[in-house]
Amino acid sequence: MNSETQQALFRTIPFFLLIMGVALGVRLTKLKPTDLYIHRPTSFKLLLVWCFAFLVYIFITEVVLYRLGLLGSNPWMDSFWPSLIKLVGMVVLAPIAEELFFRGVLLSRLRHWQVNKHLAILIQASIFVLFHSAAFSMSWQASIGKVQIFTDAVLFGYALYVTQSIYTPMVMHATGNAIAALEQFIL
Repeated sequence: MNSETQQALFRTIPFFLLIMGVALGVRLTKLKPTDLYIHRPTSFKLLLVWCFAFLVYIFITEVVLYRLGLLGSNPWMDSFWPSLIKLVGMVVLAPIAEELFFRGVLLSRLRHWQVNKHLAILIQASIFVLFHSAAFSMSWQASIGKVQIFTDAVLFGYALYVTQSIYTPMVMHATGNAIAALEQFIL
């Protein structure tokens, strides 16, 4: 196994482990699926509305940033297998793992501790940004990326509350990550 593949696995395996950890917590009844919002949305139409609105938000944001020359995207340089591993991690595993943890476990715990819904969303969004900050340099584009991530996390939190399902922010998150990956191929 070459170093490129090892690096791709190193970045992807933690998401798989987090999913397995949440699944184990549910299996051992330490976590309740209902507390994690693991069920169908209250309305499929609401799920579609949130996902479409998020797609429009992403499109407008990316076009504006691109036009202003502020869209920071590194070209995709990996070979086939590492690319496939990274794409599965980025578009499938990361959204599932991060939504289960940040919007499922963390947001649920904050609400259990009687934290106001809006404040709980801001707290989990801030922690979400801190979690992702290791991937950023100290640049103007990195600061814009942090604002985008914070905004995404806030939207994911409200989408969860409105639709009462973890699947809505998972789909939104996967969509955003897929677009970010696509940008690396075409820009």
